[in-house]
Amino acid sequence: MSVYKNTTHRIIYTARGSKTGLTDVKIHIWDPTPTKVVDGDTMTELGEGLYYYDYKVTKTGIYQYKIDSASNKLVRTGSIEVINNPWEEELSDYKTHGTFGYKLQHISSSFARQPRFTGVFNKEDKEKLYELLTSIDRRLADVESRVEANAKAVAESIKATLLNTNNINKISKEISTLKQESSNLKETIELRETEHQKEFREFKNSTNENLEQLAKLYISNLPLSTLKNLEEEK
Repeated sequence: MSVYKNTTHRIIYTARGSKTGLTDVKIHIWDPTPTKVVDGDTMTELGEGLYYYDYKVTKTGIYQYKIDSASNKLVRTGSIEVINNPWEEELSDYKTHGTFGYKLQHISSSFARQPRFTGVFNKEDKEKLYELLTSIDRRLADVESRVEANAKAVAESIKATLLNTNNINKISKEISTLKQESSNLKETIELRETEHQKEFREFKNSTNENLEQLAKLYISNLPLSTLKNLEEEK
């Protein structure tokens, strides 16, 4: 649950079995820091097994508490969320002389001085109210124009970004095409190299065969004496 700062909050404890007459129902409370601010205080019996403890919360944040009875064992824990009460805050914390807060405080004070339900304000208060409302209108118009200008700037930025995106996509496609062409050229070169290697091997084999035939023809035409000498040299 949420409660306002600087208010007293009542914590209720239901005893096990709704037992009455307990005098040892103790409560422990930790503030948001967390510092133990209540150390074993005795809770007051409310009746029908209910016990209560009133505590004033002075800090915003989460308070934690634990309750137990030594003679009628039943531990209960809980938390309290404490928030600022806007109606009880000092306006001096939020306004300075000449700001909207200061003018609103002045007008609110003057309204409080008027008779109830008359719906009539004095001339000075009306003029100040109109002045304030006119000032608010001017500022709202200024904010609106700035918002429109920012919206246009954002739109232009998005448009430029989309154009850049289109250019990037176009360049990416061109790069992809070049990579494919490069890959195709590489495959062509490798194929040509393979074909040239094959042609070279065929030429080499053909040349070897021709030389072998030429050698045989040469030897066959040698005189017998020369052939005999060659045989002896072996």
